[in-house]
Amino acid sequence: MIKINKDFWTKINNSNLTQNVKQDKLNGSVFDYQSLNIDQDPSQQRENIIKELEKGNYSALFNLNWHNVEGTADMLYILQEYKNRNGVSLYNKFLQDYNNGIATESELQNNIKNLLEMTHFKPDKKFKANDNDKAWDAYWVCADIIRHGYDLNFEDHTNFDFDFYFDNVVTPGVNKFIEDAINNKKKAEEYKKKAIELLDYDVKNSPIKDKLPQITNEKTEANTTIQTFNGKKYTIIEQNDKLIVKDDNNEYEIDFEKLLVNAENENDKERVKEIIKTLSAPVLIDLSLEIDSINITHKSKEGVRGEYDNINNTLTIVLKDDEPIENYTKFIAHEIGHAVDASLKENGYNNFNSAFNKEFLQIANRELEQLKNKPLWESQYATYGPEEMFAECYALLMTGSSGCSNFVIANYFPETLEYVERIIEEQRSLPIEERCYGGERSIKIDSWRID
Repeated sequence: MIKINKDFWTKINNSNLTQNVKQDKLNGSVFDYQSLNIDQDPSQQRENIIKELEKGNYSALFNLNWHNVEGTADMLYILQEYKNRNGVSLYNKFLQDYNNGIATESELQNNIKNLLEMTHFKPDKKFKANDNDKAWDAYWVCADIIRHGYDLNFEDHTNFDFDFYFDNVVTPGVNKFIEDAINNKKKAEEYKKKAIELLDYDVKNSPIKDKLPQITNEKTEANTTIQTFNGKKYTIIEQNDKLIVKDDNNEYEIDFEKLLVNAENENDKERVKEIIKTLSAPVLIDLSLEIDSINITHKSKEGVRGEYDNINNTLTIVLKDDEPIENYTKFIAHEIGHAVDASLKENGYNNFNSAFNKEFLQIANRELEQLKNKPLWESQYATYGPEEMFAECYALLMTGSSGCSNFVIANYFPETLEYVERIIEEQRSLPIEERCYGGERSIKIDSWRID
C-alpha cells in the first residue's frame, strides 16, 4: 500500500482517512488540511457516547467518525474518561462482559477488533529501536489481533496489555497527530506541490544509480525470452496458462489457473496475467515461491494498487480501468517484497523480518536521523516503517523504481538499500525448501511480548 508519512502523516495514514479528508494525488497521500475543523466544541457528543458505553451500547463509539482530527480527539477523550469514571478500560470491560456471560465470543471478538482498529497508531519512532522497545512490540501484537482476531480465544485476548498500549502508544500518538494537524494546516499547499515534484525524481542520475537493475530481454522463440538481470541469465517460457522461469539450477512455475482461481471474469484474469509478465525474472521466482494466490478487486483506498496479506499468503491487485499495465510493475514488486520480507522472519511469526532485524534497524535508524530537520515532503513512503522501507528498497532494486520513495532512498538511505540488496541475495542462495513458509502461518499469541 502506498502512502507518504512523517509524524503527522504516520498518524493520519493509520487513521485511514476517508475521501472527504483525502485527495487522490500522490497515490492517496496528500491530505486537505483546509477541510479539517479542529475548533468545534464536541463536549455534548462526547458525553452522550460515554453514557451509551456505560449502558453497554458499544456501537455508539464504533459509529463515531474517527477518520479525521476531530473524531480522533473525541475517541481519545472518550476512552480516557470512560476508564476514569468506571475504573476499567473499555477493552477490559469487553473481557469482563464475556467472562460474566453478558457477551458471546463473537461479540467479544467483534468489539475488540473494532476498538483496536480505532486505536491502531504506530509509536512515534518510525522504526523499532531495540529489543526492549515494548511500545513497538505492543503495536505488532495489536496489528495481529486486528488481522486474525476471529481466530483467537478469550485467553489470547487477555494476554494483550491494552492499558500499556493505550498509555504508551495511542495517547502520545493522538496528541502528536492533533498537534501536527494544527502546525501543518497552513503548510498543506506547499507540501502538496513539493511532494508531487519529488515523485518525478530522476533516480537514474542519482547517488544510487549503480544499484539500479540492468535488464535485457531477447526473444528467441514465439513463447520464449532470454532475460539477463544484472549479468545473470534466465529463461522465461509462456506455456499454455503457465509461466516457466529457469535459472542455472532450478525451474519455477507460475500456474495462472491456480494463482488466479478467484478471478471473477476472464478480462480481469487476462489483465493481471499481463501485469505479472512485466515483472523481472527474479521477482517472478519470488512470486512463485512466496504467493499462494492472487485476488482481484476494483475497489480500494485511493491510490492503492496492491496489498499483501502475510497471514493468508495472498496478494490482492486493485485493477483500475484507466491505469496502464506498466504502471503496476513497481507496486506489485513492492507487495512481493513484503512477501520476501515475511519469509525472512526466522521464528515464523506473522510479522516481517525487517521489523525485528537488529542490523537492518540499526542502519535504517541511523540514516533516518538525517531527516529530522528536513522538510516534511522529503520523507516519502519508505519512512512509514521498517516493513515499508524494505519493500520500497526491494521494488527499486528489482524494477528500477520504488513505489514512491526514490528521492528519500537515493539521498538518505543508501546503506539501507545496500543491506536489503545483500539479504535478498543471501535469501536467494538458500535451497528452496529453506526460504519460504510454504503457506503455513502461526496465529497463536502467547503474550503481548512477541520476541
